Amino acid sequence: MERDTLRQAYDPLHTALCARYGVAHNPKDFEEAIRILEGSFIKISGKLISYINPSIRDYMAEYLNDFTLLEDLARSAQKANYAKAVWDFGSKDRLNTLERRSLALAFQYVAENFPIIRVWSPSLDEPGSYIVSDIGITDRLKLLLDWWTASGEARFAVLALELAATPPDGFSPWRDGAEMVELLCELLDPFNFEDAPFVEVMVGHLEAGLIDMLNGHMGMDDLKKISDAIEENSTSVSSHIMKAMEHAIVREFEEISDRVVELDSESTLNDYMGYLGALALRVGIPKSIVERAEKAVKERIEAIEEEATIAEAPEVGRGKRENETFDDTAIQNLFAPLLSL
Repeated sequence: MERDTLRQAYDPLHTALCARYGVAHNPKDFEEAIRILEGSFIKISGKLISYINPSIRDYMAEYLNDFTLLEDLARSAQKANYAKAVWDFGSKDRLNTLERRSLALAFQYVAENFPIIRVWSPSLDEPGSYIVSDIGITDRLKLLLDWWTASGEARFAVLALELAATPPDGFSPWRDGAEMVELLCELLDPFNFEDAPFVEVMVGHLEAGLIDMLNGHMGMDDLKKISDAIEENSTSVSSHIMKAMEHAIVREFEEISDRVVELDSESTLNDYMGYLGALALRVGIPKSIVERAEKAVKERIEAIEEEATIAEAPEVGRGKRENETFDDTAIQNLFAPLLSL
């Protein structure tokens, strides 16, 4: 784990525990803690901090069986991925019904912040680029629904509806696409959310988000993944989603020239060509159009190979030599130092 990420989790928990037990603390406690633990429990490699071996992780996990500590961890959560890790650990047959309810309610602070916690953040190492900094919107929705189920707290359902309606950064084909289809099917299953008043509205938000995603631009691998999920759940998803998927696949073939020019990796292009055949079968693309698309991909691969072949080799050696003349005076000056020895 990155040092900064670990500190972001440590500081609020440390502050809360010190306040509870009346222990003084200061901003240097984190650095002091990792200094003490380095070598015996953890190792530090640049910005990364990790356990020295897996057995230490198992040993430390035993401390999390303390339910009071689990609640403290939940209350101090600042990020969605941290909250998910705590909930996943605590909800694996470790808790009874009352404990699950109490633990779910302890996540109310971080749940309120789900709409403003960014999925993508600027990279500190590569200015101008972004990195994934937290779990996607669909995973957050699942957490909110889990907490609603465990606690019956209506606020979790309200937050889930708000997040589905206006997700920060929007839904991502890569992070949310197939997962949205799976969540839709879970919501539509009466055994999962029987008589839940928010289900119909939630389904509407997710369907709208998924259709907008399919109507926009996405990579072929994301389209294939979403299409697979829709095909696997074809009896559950709406006809609107099916049509949006079909249009997205047809558009991929129609705009094949523009698509392949964006790709500069032979392996990616070979994968792309494999996806074309699978997707064509789902919407009945004529064989002639498939062959034309495959030809466009092959031509792009050939162009990349040609560019690599004709790339100029770096010039080796000295550049153009200037004309050099040696007259009697120059030769005398060259050997004069030797004559004086």
